[in-house]
Amino acid sequence: MTHFGGRQYGIPNAVDPVAEPDPSEFAIDADDVQHTETEPVPVAEFDPLAGEAGRTGDKPAGTLRIIWRRFSRDPIAMAALIFLLAVVVIAIFAPLLAPKDPNAQDLFARYKGWSSAHPMGTDGFGRDVLSRVFYGARTSLLAALEALTIAVVLGAPVGLLAGYFGGKLDAFLNWTSDAMMSMPALIVAFTIIAVLGNNLTNAMLAVGIVVAPRFFRIARASTLDVKHETYIESARSIGCSPFRIIWRHIVPNMITPLVVQASLTFGALILVEATLSFLGLGVQPPTSSWGAMIATAAQGIYTDKWAILAPGIMIVLTVLAFSVAGDALGDAIAPGSRREQL
Repeated sequence: MTHFGGRQYGIPNAVDPVAEPDPSEFAIDADDVQHTETEPVPVAEFDPLAGEAGRTGDKPAGTLRIIWRRFSRDPIAMAALIFLLAVVVIAIFAPLLAPKDPNAQDLFARYKGWSSAHPMGTDGFGRDVLSRVFYGARTSLLAALEALTIAVVLGAPVGLLAGYFGGKLDAFLNWTSDAMMSMPALIVAFTIIAVLGNNLTNAMLAVGIVVAPRFFRIARASTLDVKHETYIESARSIGCSPFRIIWRHIVPNMITPLVVQASLTFGALILVEATLSFLGLGVQPPTSSWGAMIATAAQGIYTDKWAILAPGIMIVLTVLAFSVAGDALGDAIAPGSRREQL
């Protein structure tokens, strides 16, 4: 009961405003406290195939099937792909498919026309043209692959670093790339070949160095496009190292344009190798190459005009097939492709 002015009022359990609270009432037992450790939220990666809201974690399992479905809708692209697969098979199994030794000479069978013994005739040294076409496919593809590998290895990592770190490094590398691209490609290749020596390896090394600025610019542009995205900033905020950010978040996003550019460049490199071999700066006799075959056939074009036909057609069709397949691949991978109706 509470007393006011000598009277009692029935207010039970009234608290005296002057009295201090008992500390035991507010004591917290340490065993009742649950300690939890917060885990960093994983940073999702942007996937260009999944659209603007795409993330690697939510990436559908059928991404490759989607790309293949888009690609296979183009009958011309499928025909180009089938032709390229046939060329690759011929290049790999040339020793088994070639009817004769490509370097075997028969001076009594020079410039013979098409026959059962020589389905595509013979050249000026009596060598079987069909066998040399098969072995020439191997030489041309390997030479183009060598130059492409050098170009990607030299250009892509440097472009990635320039785009990510920026500053004076980016300015210097970009200036160097512009200077190299302003020079005539064949003149630069001729200079490098003159310094290093006249053979196919040095020729493709020179071509790879000349082509490297293209991949530098693509890798740099792809890095600049994504380096300020929200998921990259989130990765930095949780303490990810630059190497982890580059490897896990930037490299996957620049693979797509690099693959498309590589498929388009491969055909051009075959043409460059044929040009250098035609001029005598690529493969050396008696090694078979499509460009070297054209050079040999050109010497006797008035005697047999058909000898130049087979390697010339193979160069044209192979370069055209790579161009068509590369263009279709870019349409299949790019979001919002004009050829897809998903």
